Amino acid sequence: MIEIVSGSFEKCKAELKHLRAGIQDRKKAVKNGKRTMDLKPEQVESIKYYERVLHLTKVSQMIPVSVGKIIINYGIYQQLVKKLKGFEMSFELQGDKLIISYSKGSQCGAVALYDLTPILGDMKAIPKAVIKEGVNC
Repeated sequence: MIEIVSGSFEKCKAELKHLRAGIQDRKKAVKNGKRTMDLKPEQVESIKYYERVLHLTKVSQMIPVSVGKIIINYGIYQQLVKKLKGFEMSFELQGDKLIISYSKGSQCGAVALYDLTPILGDMKAIPKAVIKEGVNC
């Protein structure tokens, strides 16, 4: 189980809003009032990248939390734990992802939460969390 040890979700959300505003400004600067068909291919790719980042970092769905050396979306983690209630779970950091393995009787599986550091690495107000072993959800 993952347990938050320090930080504030309110400060994190405020900083995430600020980050999204900066990304939106960069997207507008690349587009510069032009139609998409008038842009160069590299400009179109930049705009697509910014749109993906904006989609991934929706403030209503994103709760970034630092676990070890990676940043995960705690909102997705909470949804997984809720759906896997009653399952035995184990958590393991493997490189750039957190692996959540679960089992109950003959049912078993694993889910990976990937590192969001490339997108959210500049944020300072990300809450810190630790993995607590031996706790069933």
